[in-house]
Amino acid sequence: MKLKKATTEDLSFLYGLRNEPENVKYSKRGKLRLDEVENDYLLNLNKKVYIAEKDEKPVGYLIFENLDKNVFEISVAISVEQRGRGLGKLLLKEGTAFGINELKAEKIIAKIFPKNISSLKIFQDCSYKLVNNDIEPWQLVFISKCIEKDLVFIFDFDGVIADSVSSLYDVYFSFLAEFGITGNQEEFNLLNGPKLSEIISFLKNKYHLQKDEKELLGIYQNKISSIYNNIKLNEGIENILEWLKKKNIKIALASSSKKEEILSVLKRYDIEQYFDFIITGDDIKEAKPSPEIYNTVRTKYPNCEFYVIEDSENGLKAATKAGMKTIFYNPDDNQLNLETTYTIHSLSQIKNVITEIELNCFTVAKADNISLTAIEYEPEINSIQGDAIEKLWNDELKKRKLFNGNIVSYKSHSNNNGTLNIECFITQYKYFFAQLKNPELNLNITPIGVSGIIIDEENNTLLAVRQNVTEYNGYYELIPAGSIDSSKREGSNIFFQNQLITEFEEETRISKDNIKEIEPFCLIFDKNHGVYDICSKIHINGLIKNKLNTEQNEEYRNIEIMNLKNLLSNIEHNKYVPTSITILNNIDD
Repeated sequence: MKLKKATTEDLSFLYGLRNEPENVKYSKRGKLRLDEVENDYLLNLNKKVYIAEKDEKPVGYLIFENLDKNVFEISVAISVEQRGRGLGKLLLKEGTAFGINELKAEKIIAKIFPKNISSLKIFQDCSYKLVNNDIEPWQLVFISKCIEKDLVFIFDFDGVIADSVSSLYDVYFSFLAEFGITGNQEEFNLLNGPKLSEIISFLKNKYHLQKDEKELLGIYQNKISSIYNNIKLNEGIENILEWLKKKNIKIALASSSKKEEILSVLKRYDIEQYFDFIITGDDIKEAKPSPEIYNTVRTKYPNCEFYVIEDSENGLKAATKAGMKTIFYNPDDNQLNLETTYTIHSLSQIKNVITEIELNCFTVAKADNISLTAIEYEPEINSIQGDAIEKLWNDELKKRKLFNGNIVSYKSHSNNNGTLNIECFITQYKYFFAQLKNPELNLNITPIGVSGIIIDEENNTLLAVRQNVTEYNGYYELIPAGSIDSSKREGSNIFFQNQLITEFEEETRISKDNIKEIEPFCLIFDKNHGVYDICSKIHINGLIKNKLNTEQNEEYRNIEIMNLKNLLSNIEHNKYVPTSITILNNIDD
């Protein structure tokens, strides 16, 4: 089947097929006039319409409508005389692939009435999953696996897989003691990563050791060999390796240690089976912090996304230089002057990282304090973009009332001494609306909102089911949450906490006087919808159950009180808004 972009020459075909009785039956708008079909299908910048041809004859159409950044709604139709030949399913499959590969869609949805049983079956057969049946038409979603790069998780050995760092420190200390020298933790940290030959060369030159390097290497090697015979695995490593394997995620091991010693430990504990690729200090010329070892893994698995689990600064530097995402395994809460993608304190928290990847909703940064500062900035808009914005805005005004107020948009952030400084700018809602309708405008407007998790004196929190909304309708969400009103500004400072208080009172009908403390703790980015959220814990006096005055409002229904411990253990069994899941993962840290 061949797809070609629809033109005015195809108007008659589009009009006839669109108004075919079966299609009209399952349409909210009913039959359309010729000019309505032309305006909606051929002149609408927000829609991409294609004619499906077989044997050089039109047999159907395929339509993609931009709903959000990289999010499209798909519609397909086959001519009456061509039905019953499997062409509908073929067009849907090829159309979905076209949306992923050519339009770069990250999410494709379909809206189908429940009585249209044949269409429901075709979409479900083509990997579209029903996600919302609260409102007709029902919503199905296909989240592209083709555009997602395969994941490769790369583990360091010493300190991550094996509980060997303290023993290696003893070896280092004992080795220097033989020459009357006292080692120190700072120097050991510096030597955590390089190959043994590099460590020996460094120590010989620094301390002017009299023996030759070969003899020194033998002494150090003998000490190391003895500890690997009795080494233990870190708690939880077997479980996480098995879990990653079940999810079909590739697992690599990259260590500067000797292969013989590493393999002896892996075989002793029968975990060698989990690793798809093993590379050691015997296989490379330059050890960490050189990126060579990680670049070698990249060569093995091109076009993949890499996450490196390291416990040392040298290892993290090597992974960063290789352009990989880093997970700092830090069970002892050590200080590190290096920015990492994630910091975890237990290996089980790798599951939280996977959850964020699957949700496409990420923890951007964590901090004890967060400030939001407005800077003087306005998106650069050329005349072509300006004309497109005005047309989209005016076309929508003909359908409904709109107000062009101001919104707060993300610009950048930095983390300094425990304070997360976020820079933002104030811009027109009209620009953001136009960007939603046509992401190709590339205006780089990403709104910032606030999300909170209420915590009472018995560790209870509040959540509710979203209603009367386009996105995540019927999903649970922690409350309160909302966008930031640009009026919450004094000078360059935007007091996002005040917005959170406003949302708190509106959504719970609990007086702000009950708030004991607002504790900002992280910035989250929902990549699917291009929205940032500043997330805070809202500690209140007393118990929620004694203060809550509502069970439902326009935005929420089924408002529930739940203990945090129970919520964390049950989260996988319910539908939650991605930002809420990411907040809970951070609380769980």
